[in-house]
Amino acid sequence: MENMFIEYITLPSGLFFLMLSIVLLLRKTPDNKSNKFLSALFVSMAIYSSLVYFHFYSLEHNHHSALVFYTPIDGIFLLSMGPCLYFYILSLLNKPLSIWNWKLLIHFVPFIPYILFNIYFISLPFSARIDWLIHDFNSGTLETNLLNIILYLQIITYLTLSYRLVNKQIKLKDKIKFRKVQYNISWMKTYLVINLL
Repeated sequence: MENMFIEYITLPSGLFFLMLSIVLLLRKTPDNKSNKFLSALFVSMAIYSSLVYFHFYSLEHNHHSALVFYTPIDGIFLLSMGPCLYFYILSLLNKPLSIWNWKLLIHFVPFIPYILFNIYFISLPFSARIDWLIHDFNSGTLETNLLNIILYLQIITYLTLSYRLVNKQIKLKDKIKFRKVQYNISWMKTYLVINLL
């Protein structure tokens, strides 16, 4: 029953996030850089939701042949959400942000285990991949548990860093000005606290 709920909520979620990202990219605002980061966050969420739907639907309905080209890259898109949110907040708060900086490579460190696992997964014969996916779907696997630990640590780190940035700004002033437009950022603190909880 739980799997069916996930299956039917992920596809509409993915479409919703995709529409939001398109609206953000097309909408002209004084702060287009922030919109691009937020749009990237929504695109990641849309792709993640679509992959989860495809994965769950194929396994739930025994359409294993549909998984011939499938690899569990959904975690990579989940990992990208943390940096997108963090860069969005940095951009919105007018903090210095240089995309082409070697220090930014640290943001890619949590991706390495996911990429290595996907390379290993692709190297397996199709039957072994299907067996692994079925086992993971039914009772979980050690690999998924370890990758999830990395994922949750990364997400908590970015949410905490983002919360500290927003909280520090609110203590100074809860409104920020960008090209003659004022933004109230107090809602962000609530959003981040809910996500951390």
